Amino acid sequence: MTNHPNRNRRRLTRLAIGGLPVLGISAAITALALGAAGSHTQTARAEARRLLALLQLPTGARVVGTAPRGAGSQLSFAPSIPSVPGLIDLKEFFTAPDTAAAFIRSLRRPDGSRQGDSGASPPSQRWTSFEFGPIKNVVALRELVITAVQLQPGTVAVRVDAQTAPLPTLPGNGRGPGSIRIVESGTMLGSFVFWLRCDPSGGTVPHPARTCAAIRAHPALLYSFPGPGHSCPSGVPAVSLAGMWNHRPLRSSFSVCTGGQEQEAGDWAALLGVSTRAASPSSPTARTFSG
Repeated sequence: MTNHPNRNRRRLTRLAIGGLPVLGISAAITALALGAAGSHTQTARAEARRLLALLQLPTGARVVGTAPRGAGSQLSFAPSIPSVPGLIDLKEFFTAPDTAAAFIRSLRRPDGSRQGDSGASPPSQRWTSFEFGPIKNVVALRELVITAVQLQPGTVAVRVDAQTAPLPTLPGNGRGPGSIRIVESGTMLGSFVFWLRCDPSGGTVPHPARTCAAIRAHPALLYSFPGPGHSCPSGVPAVSLAGMWNHRPLRSSFSVCTGGQEQEAGDWAALLGVSTRAASPSSPTARTFSG
């Protein structure tokens, strides 16, 4: 497999055995530990089937059951496989009368998607991807990856992968009582420590009642899950939580540099407000810390 520079944010963490994707040992253990809800997995698998049906192939494309002979190892797996727990990857194979480059150019972007990364493995392989947004609190990843390989002049073999990933079930509903220590680090102004209490609301966060209401409305603000690291701008904050919530220990962390955590990290930055205001070490709502 050729690594494409613009896909470095995603690493191959699986092997293809007998045409079926198999999770690596560490990823499989993680998936089991997270205990993704059966309904989430079913939804993610159904969504992968739906995504496969969305792609409009050019005239003359013909479905084949397996990778066409002559494609070699170039269609053994997708050019990119996200390293996320519980990944579902459904695939189909086609042949078409075209060149690999022309076939990829002819693809129409499916409704509801945006153009993802594209690449080439000279001289005979071309690929592109279409990205769909997550399904809130249910599916973290939705993507189509299309790979075309030149078989002979005027004929290409095509692999289409529909990749989805179910989110684990949250272990709580966001309701308190709760008391947590919140550390926001890596901001342009340094690192800060806050305290938050809910039911009743209080603490040193800028707006305790608003923060408690946000957690009740969006419980994912409390619970983080592993995800693939990727590049991100310097000076972006990370948030960690430690304490008790609904009589259970709580320890989570969120970073905009980790796939699947970007939304929650951004929401916490907005709730805490450190990145957008001049907070001093003596502020009653925040203080710098070391260690």
